[in-house]
Amino acid sequence: MEKAYLVTGACGGLGRAVTSALAERGARVFASDIDREALAQSRESAAIHPLFVDVTRAGSATQARTEIQKTAISLDGIVCAAGVYVGGPLLGVSDDEIRRAFDINVMGAVNIVRELFPLLKSGSRIVLISSESTRAAVPFTGPYAMSKCALEAYADTLRRELLPFGIRVTVIQPGAIRTRLLESAAESLTTNSRLPVYRRGLSSAASVLEKSARKGMQPAHVADLIVRTLESRRPLRLRRVGNDPARALLSMLPPSLIDALVGKFL
Repeated sequence: MEKAYLVTGACGGLGRAVTSALAERGARVFASDIDREALAQSRESAAIHPLFVDVTRAGSATQARTEIQKTAISLDGIVCAAGVYVGGPLLGVSDDEIRRAFDINVMGAVNIVRELFPLLKSGSRIVLISSESTRAAVPFTGPYAMSKCALEAYADTLRRELLPFGIRVTVIQPGAIRTRLLESAAESLTTNSRLPVYRRGLSSAASVLEKSARKGMQPAHVADLIVRTLESRRPLRLRRVGNDPARALLSMLPPSLIDALVGKFL
């Protein structure tokens, strides 16, 4: 029987890779995104069904459910790949920018899962894309890391609440991926220097992000893990891929030592 999946952020680097990988395996993929122009060009095969969805609006997710029900009885999985990077010193980031990070990265997943839940069944899978940034808090990643930590708390709660339904929830923590998101992250830091004390640190952090954007994983590498998670009979609650060894080591250090290292960095 043909399987059916919904992918949010399907026109982004990772979302597009997941959509293509699922379609190549013979699945029907509802590729959702807010970019209408990109959606119009996303039909690589008859298996891909473009859907305009604003994940920050529950009503938009409800409309997507109605469209999906026209051609699919149920969904075998949901991949929440829609995301945005907001960075910079927390003392200088505006309320609107912080809300934007939470609206897309957290409420986007909440709206999609809640509104499309009626289409899920026992054995369905939900995959939420987090980030290695949740492993250790570092300067200038605050809004993004905060939103991803909140997403993981949501995932933990959701996973346990869905146990009676036989629906599994997995969080993916990827390291650097060569997508537009990393490039925009670097740009956001190079333009955020209103607090002079942070200028040197911001410049260094932007350089690290630019390097990661050049040398990070190909989206297809992460997409392969996501597809295997969707197809697994016993998917793990957390999967990491391509994490930076330095960040992994940092996450294991005592907080006081991390603070000392960060102090030298700044």
